[in-house]
Amino acid sequence: MWLIAGATAVLIVWPFDARASCNQIPGTVEVFRGAVGSTNRPFAGPGDFVELRPSGCGFGAPFDAAAEEYVVSVVFTPPAGRASLVALAADCAAVAAELGRCGGRDDVGISSCISHADSAVHIVERDGERRLLFRFPDTDSLFAAADDDRTLAGPAAIAVTRRDAALPCELASEACEPEHDRLFCLDRLFALDNTCGSEPHSQFTHFTALPPPNNFQALCVDPSPPCTGAESELRFTADADGNLLFPVDWRGILLGEKVPIARLLRGSTSIEAFPHSDAPLRIPGKSFLRSFSPTGGPLPPIFEPQLDPSAPHELTLFGSADAPQTVLWFARRSSAGRQCYAGAYDGLPCNEASDCPAGECAAALCRNDSVRTCNRDSDCPTGECGAALFDFRSRTIADNGLIMLSREGTGTCQTSGAPCSHRDDCGVDEPCVTFRLRAEDAVPLDSLIESAAVFVSVVPEAIAARDLNGDGDRTDNVTLLNDRRTGLRQPIGESFAPGRATTRLHQPPFVYSAVAAEDDIVALLEAEPLQGNRDANDDGDRFDSILRVFRS
Repeated sequence: MWLIAGATAVLIVWPFDARASCNQIPGTVEVFRGAVGSTNRPFAGPGDFVELRPSGCGFGAPFDAAAEEYVVSVVFTPPAGRASLVALAADCAAVAAELGRCGGRDDVGISSCISHADSAVHIVERDGERRLLFRFPDTDSLFAAADDDRTLAGPAAIAVTRRDAALPCELASEACEPEHDRLFCLDRLFALDNTCGSEPHSQFTHFTALPPPNNFQALCVDPSPPCTGAESELRFTADADGNLLFPVDWRGILLGEKVPIARLLRGSTSIEAFPHSDAPLRIPGKSFLRSFSPTGGPLPPIFEPQLDPSAPHELTLFGSADAPQTVLWFARRSSAGRQCYAGAYDGLPCNEASDCPAGECAAALCRNDSVRTCNRDSDCPTGECGAALFDFRSRTIADNGLIMLSREGTGTCQTSGAPCSHRDDCGVDEPCVTFRLRAEDAVPLDSLIESAAVFVSVVPEAIAARDLNGDGDRTDNVTLLNDRRTGLRQPIGESFAPGRATTRLHQPPFVYSAVAAEDDIVALLEAEPLQGNRDANDDGDRFDSILRVFRS
């Protein structure tokens, strides 16, 4: 229930920071250090350029020869099944014997070669230093159909050797170590703490191979357009710690890369959190979700879980996107070594008090131990501190590190949101699906405001192509309110219209919407000519700005 107050007023509203998945300008150059050398990214998908450089710790050797002298080996090491080795060489025939040796090992499944011409291996000079640049291999043709976008994925190692040296077959079951005679070797990622120590990187502890980006436009079904529903498989992978990584291409639902307008998004899934379990996937709070650029730089979009009361059996996520591509990251466990006690999330990991409504976020217990408290895995005989939210590491395709989620299956009716086991449980022509994706309103970045209790968006009706404030035209900028916890739309317009027309303020060089939000209170300036062209305050004209205040 929303309480409404109206008055004639002059309201000065300063611009608010709009949180969205913006491209980093200027681009942030990241460095991720391995055992023998460093790279510019913590993960890579097919065709991505990966740059390798000496680490400065005295291990390995500089890239002082021509690119043809080097062989780059990518060793995919999924948590289940055998490893795969893909060598990038100037002459694949020259490494055929070594590939045969690697393929003969019990711990290696696939061993293959891609020529330098196809993998774009080059030596480049940056900041007075010679570095090796290559395209991450596309392994689509190595298993299943060659055009189904199913590739090797998951934890991986990268090694560089001379063309006449042995290939690093042992990386199938051993970690990179400085003692080995390799020019470059990277799998685990270490902290950049001005030392050459082995403290793990705070975010990414291991290099990860990503599947091709998911086309969100082809995966979402509502509304159409922009959604097409043309694809039915969602691709992702798990890193060495079991965290999930989803690469996504958003371009089909954006209004163009040069237009500063974000798209609001909603997604839900009924997939179980653990294999052979009926327990649904649950995310206690937004601290377990993050978004990254394709090279691993952190991005600040809206990206958080919600509790949709109409579909309590699903995990519902709400977010925004305005960058062409991002990588979504889901944490498996608490980064603070804490868990919830009591409340709806009792026993689940937490990072902050807000993750445990009606409960307490305190020190975790060792897994499978109801007495021993812990701060880190080394405190626990079982090896893990605290419970996990999910585990997908055993649910890979052909044990090759790729995780697939098909749209149709046991889960939720596409339209009604009711639980279902098969299509017959739903309405006519309504499928039973495991995930539902929706592209919602397109919103200018300066008109996307959030507080602890609500999301506020000011949507141009011309972009939405519909009347949002009930005045019979499609020319206004309309404020819409959503409850932050549930995601439900709070209708604030007349005759149950979704929103109200909002004044745009001009303070050169800035133009922004006259809206403010704090906790559960939202205030906006409504122009009489835009909201039905009526004299709302009975003063004989239709040119005033009316202050509207709403409280949840």
